Amino acid sequence: MKKILICVLVLVLSLGVFAGCGEASGEDEKVLYMYTEAGFAPFEYTVGTEIVGVDVDIAKLIAEELGWTLEIKDVPFASIVSALSEDNVIGAAGMTIDADKSKNVDFSIPYVDSVQTLLVLEGTEVETIAEGKVSQSILKDKKLGVQSGTMSDILLKNTVKPDETVKQYDQYVIGMLDLNDGTIDGLLVDITVAEQLMKKSDVKYDMYTIENTEEKYGIAVKKGNTELLATVNKVLEELLSTGKIDEFIKTHKDA
Repeated sequence: MKKILICVLVLVLSLGVFAGCGEASGEDEKVLYMYTEAGFAPFEYTVGTEIVGVDVDIAKLIAEELGWTLEIKDVPFASIVSALSEDNVIGAAGMTIDADKSKNVDFSIPYVDSVQTLLVLEGTEVETIAEGKVSQSILKDKKLGVQSGTMSDILLKNTVKPDETVKQYDQYVIGMLDLNDGTIDGLLVDITVAEQLMKKSDVKYDMYTIENTEEKYGIAVKKGNTELLATVNKVLEELLSTGKIDEFIKTHKDA
């Protein structure tokens, strides 16, 4: 009988240990995971081994509002949407709010306005429709580079056949190398990031905005995750009303 009681006690204690592990796993819900691609300065970039930027500053405040800690996951941009499958994850990577992505995730209110630009080596002959502006039609005749999964990528797929005239990159820095050595004629990139790329490079470039490519950035969450989305929107509304996001952008552009 004593052996039976001991066995029962051991079993109960074992179950208690496993139950405790189950409860401990719930601690993961107190971590906010930010999925991003850290090659999109000033919104996300690295300083040493640390990922910093405008979106990181925003994500820290979202985590603070939730009372959670923040953990950043650096992944290819094209994989961010598919990674947003849990209730404690956000996609913050200078992501444009668009109908295609909105089928799979929910977006926050807009927090940054942007426009697509064409980046070429300084002195490259480019046909313009106004000072500093080009039409989408000229993109058809050039070999161009884009970051995979971005609005630049989508724009080219809509204006140019996705063949040898389009070269896709996981990171813009690789595209810049190809632009510098003439492998591609130009690079398509959001204006704020293009300005930062130009600022950080020793090579000289010309930049042109592309007609009818205005866009807005949003932070993405799992489809139907209204609770997290409400918190994200609350933080963004406060930052927008106080001008803090503009301050974040200036700080990281000057860094």
